[in-house]
Amino acid sequence: TGKAMDVLKDVVKADRAEQGVAVSQPFFVPHTPWGGSAACATESGVNKASGVDESAVVCTWVDTNTIGVILAPHRIAAQALPLLNSVRSQVEH
Repeated sequence: TGKAMDVLKDVVKADRAEQGVAVSQPFFVPHTPWGGSAACATESGVNKASGVDESAVVCTWVDTNTIGVILAPHRIAAQALPLLNSVRSQVEH
């Protein structure tokens, strides 16, 4: 299902509108062994209000009993899946 993608799109839409950062095309990532769905995107740019670098990886997951959002500053797309798996393994144990 695409529930994680829907959550992710809501999160990055707010960042785009409020902070003026660029957001990559969100992409699905594998979500085994936990089930549900998972998606990530990258953000880049400088926050128009604060002047702070907002480059980050944003990931979400949704399953039958948890919803998670991860914002990891100064990361790239290649780090999204390992980061998501690391955090999710701690939350879903």
